[in-house]
Amino acid sequence: MGAKSLFLGEELQGKYFGIIGLGKIGKAVAKRALGFGLKVLGYARSKFEQDDVQQVPLEELYEKSHYISLHVPLTPETKGLINKEAIQKMKQKPVIVNMARGPVIVTDDLVQALKEGSVRGAALDVTDPEPIAPSHPLCHLQNCLIVPHIGSATVECRTLLAQKAAENLMRYFNDQP
Repeated sequence: MGAKSLFLGEELQGKYFGIIGLGKIGKAVAKRALGFGLKVLGYARSKFEQDDVQQVPLEELYEKSHYISLHVPLTPETKGLINKEAIQKMKQKPVIVNMARGPVIVTDDLVQALKEGSVRGAALDVTDPEPIAPSHPLCHLQNCLIVPHIGSATVECRTLLAQKAAENLMRYFNDQP
């Protein structure tokens, strides 16, 4: 990469942002993506209603999305959801964002796709294995960003969590549900 392109990004306006899992977090992510002018595609197990989010089959989401964001629980159905076969359907060479659970992605398949360029990049808040060893191949790829699972690392969120924990303890010792 030359010096002229070192700090260049890419336009988001009009590109497709695929969200797999449209629960509370997925819907919040959709609102933010829409604010950047992205066209949001969504896939969920059940029908959902959200303005400006087009519910599509998983195959279509894979094919059209320039970015794919994962927000599903880890279940037998979602384990290995992003694998070699799924990646082969991703025509836009997307950036994959995993804020769900590490095993939703088959790590070896992602490493191969990142090396080959069939996936343009990955941003991982979770990994499989977790914690990931510094010697792991994902840690040495220029197109992969790994952060610790710190989505709740705000003063407000941690304060609320501590309050809820204290309230639960008080309810327990007072024989309240």
